[in-house]
Amino acid sequence: MIQYNHEYTFSRGNGKITFAEGKNNTITATYKVFNDVGTITGKLNENVLEATFHSTSMNRFGLINFKFSADGFDAQWKNGLEPGTMRGKWFTEKNTSMKQVDNEDAFNSNIWNWSTISAFAALSNPMDEEDYAALKDNATAYIELLTELAEDGCLHGKKTNIKLFEVIQEAGRLFGKLAYLAERNEDSHQYWCTKWASFNES
Repeated sequence: MIQYNHEYTFSRGNGKITFAEGKNNTITATYKVFNDVGTITGKLNENVLEATFHSTSMNRFGLINFKFSADGFDAQWKNGLEPGTMRGKWFTEKNTSMKQVDNEDAFNSNIWNWSTISAFAALSNPMDEEDYAALKDNATAYIELLTELAEDGCLHGKKTNIKLFEVIQEAGRLFGKLAYLAERNEDSHQYWCTKWASFNES
């Protein structure tokens, strides 16, 4: 069951979120995951919260659904307010259902590669992506996956054969691409340089 005014920690401790109760089953929340800060508003039906999010730090909107249990929550999200597949995932440390990724998610120790990881983060061929807005919108989910791979050699709790130097190389290419496209789109390349430094520290 949802706990109000309680700070949940999610996504391997990199995210924090607190929910508050409003009128007519309306729920609001504030969150921070890595350098991304935002708000969430939605309606609660028993233990399921269907909501929208607004990333105030990256000025993007999207859909997110939470399923609460006694130990925490599992959540799925996507960028954009139109209906569609939700590939981004948040989960609290005590919950395990998101960590047990099965074949439906196309993750298996024999078939993991960068294309399946990219798809899981809602990115299609991120290194070939010239649409800066789309790449920027989905970068947070991809960076979360890269961070787990770098720190634990796992993806949602499942071991991979991907080497640390490959993860660092992929992250360097991603941040370099984002910084390059930021300048072409009159955005701040310094933002991505800061995130690159944060990733290296982790």
